[in-house]
Amino acid sequence: MRNLLTWLGCLALLAPLVAGAQQSPRASVEFERPDGAITIEADRIERTGGQEWRATGSVRVTYKDAILATEALEYNSQTEVVRSATQARFTQGLHWIQASRMEMNLRTELGVFFDAEGFTDQDFYFKAAVVRKTGPGIYQAEDALVTSCSDAIPKWSFSMRSATVTVKESVTARNTLFHLKKLPVLYIPYLRMPLQRKRRASGFLIPSTGTSNNKGRRISQSFYLTLGESADLMLFGDYFSSRGLGYGSRLRARPHSDTRIDLNGYVVRDRLKQGGASMSVQAETLLPNGFRGVALFNLVSNFAFRQVFSDTFRAATAPDQNSLLFLTNNFGSLSFNTSVSREETFFPARGVVIRSAPRIELRSLGTRLGNRFYLEFESTLEGLNRSDALLRTPQFVQRFDLFPRLYYTGLKTRYFSFFPKVGARETYYSDSRDGSGRGLAGKAVRRHYQQAELDLLGPVLQRRFKVWGGLRHSLQPELRYRWIDGIRPYRRLLRFDDVDAVADTHEVEYSLTQRLFRGGNFYNEGDTNLETISFRIAQKYFVDGNFGGALEKGRVNQFYPLNTLTGFLYATEPRRFSPVTALLRFSPSYRYSADVRADYDSQRSRFRNTSVTGYFSASRWFGGITYFLTRKLDPSSFTSNQVQTLIAYGQPWKGFSASSLLNYDIQRSALQNSMTRVNYFWDCCGLSLEFLQFRVNVRNESHLRFSFFLKGLGAFGTMQRPDSIF
Repeated sequence: MRNLLTWLGCLALLAPLVAGAQQSPRASVEFERPDGAITIEADRIERTGGQEWRATGSVRVTYKDAILATEALEYNSQTEVVRSATQARFTQGLHWIQASRMEMNLRTELGVFFDAEGFTDQDFYFKAAVVRKTGPGIYQAEDALVTSCSDAIPKWSFSMRSATVTVKESVTARNTLFHLKKLPVLYIPYLRMPLQRKRRASGFLIPSTGTSNNKGRRISQSFYLTLGESADLMLFGDYFSSRGLGYGSRLRARPHSDTRIDLNGYVVRDRLKQGGASMSVQAETLLPNGFRGVALFNLVSNFAFRQVFSDTFRAATAPDQNSLLFLTNNFGSLSFNTSVSREETFFPARGVVIRSAPRIELRSLGTRLGNRFYLEFESTLEGLNRSDALLRTPQFVQRFDLFPRLYYTGLKTRYFSFFPKVGARETYYSDSRDGSGRGLAGKAVRRHYQQAELDLLGPVLQRRFKVWGGLRHSLQPELRYRWIDGIRPYRRLLRFDDVDAVADTHEVEYSLTQRLFRGGNFYNEGDTNLETISFRIAQKYFVDGNFGGALEKGRVNQFYPLNTLTGFLYATEPRRFSPVTALLRFSPSYRYSADVRADYDSQRSRFRNTSVTGYFSASRWFGGITYFLTRKLDPSSFTSNQVQTLIAYGQPWKGFSASSLLNYDIQRSALQNSMTRVNYFWDCCGLSLEFLQFRVNVRNESHLRFSFFLKGLGAFGTMQRPDSIF
């Protein structure tokens, strides 16, 4: 017991000494300056004579936003020069430099670093034999290497004899070699890389190349020109060894925070006479008092040019091009619009061009009139022009259209819900067709008709089953009655758009919808139910199969309301019943879904068309399919049998990923388009290879494209974003 007390007493006496040793302060000295103090902290600081100081042991020098850390240094307080013969690390802002030895004047912020390495910003890592600090945030590197990879031997790098690094601006170098690992692959006489601010800078972009069996070798070069803070211009050129030259430009501008402009133009002088020109414009501006102006232009000199030189299957095959300039504003339930437009659809003989200039529209989106009554109306005044293979109208055909509709929000009972709507339409045309329907009469014509609709929703019959976590089955019938009368001069009307394509009708549409829900509790509000299966079947009965004389036998007829049940054509002769249309939707989970649609013609006892659309997403896999089949049941219809599929694996931003998309014409046993892409992305770079095929009309082409992605710089190559099948 006595020995224990003796030991405790000794520990009590030693405790203050131990605590004092642990808390002994580091040496520190501070030198005042007009623009901020220079502070040196170290384990040991001594004055070696005059204005000379020496610091050793975990030395830390702070001045303004700069920090210098080393194990030993010498400092002259008069010249403000600091030297370190041991490894030192200089940090300022986001960039830092580490060197085997260094010297710096803190007053002028000039210095030199030997055997240096560091980060210029959050992207670029560099090594250099010598780095000279020539000004605030400006460095001159000799025998340098720049990369964004962290490997001992970087996956890619630029080596240069000398380079100028302007922090927060750019790295500028001449006579540069681009390396993959240690292999030099590209000589670049002048290189400029953006740093922290990633500011736009004028200059030539990295060239790209590709190859095609139809166009030969493609070499592309672009020049980027900044036009102040809010605009830039891209000038680019393509050389096709088998075709000739293509050149174009893109102008982007943001003159105001509420205004943006994007103009594109491209011209190809093709040796095989399939060249042409295209232009597109996208512009938008927000004006005072809630007005919004938009310009959308898409013009191409000929369809063959678009087919041959488009980079995507959708752009190469879509036969339409639309241009539109409009001004719009909404005032409560009212909408005001004025526009000028041009629409062209390409056909082998001659395209159809429809112009509208100008169009003034006032529309009500639903103005409340008392209890449950609402008024909708459309009122337009415009000048129209149409040109096609059979008809050319005068320069402007005046059309005035007024279409008010009154509807009731519903009379609901325990078993049924009624939604009635009535309306009348008055349309004036300054010209019309003659009796044959092929020429112009030169006479004004008025169209006046009335319409009424009644939607009847039947009772929802439902039942719940206690299986698979709970299922709920519902069944609901629907009935729609539609009556339109008064369009007697239908064949004399000039048809420009959906305003004119309306015919008399007296019809009933009936449907039955079944739904199967999984999960949740139907009887408790707020519970979530997943609609696993739904099936809808519908048909129309036409009291007047001639639609007031509008239907032309043996020809394709597509007017309102024929197009309200299915988008596929079926009315080439008078009929009482429409095809039976069915839609089956299957969604067992949020990752899987499939739609099956079909139209069955009871008069022909055959299916007119069938389509399937579906997708799945599981782990790193994604797939999609769309398939449609149409049968030629009438002289004016056509047969088609095509499938489009997409399957993809991986994450497009990390590691390995691949995707494959194809369009296949089963009827002709021909592959119309395919695209197979393989990607691999590392931490600092990525590579994508793509094989693309076109078999569309005048275009029969296969070509290989690639893109190489460098972290912090961007990409160079000729690849485009793939089309989506949904």
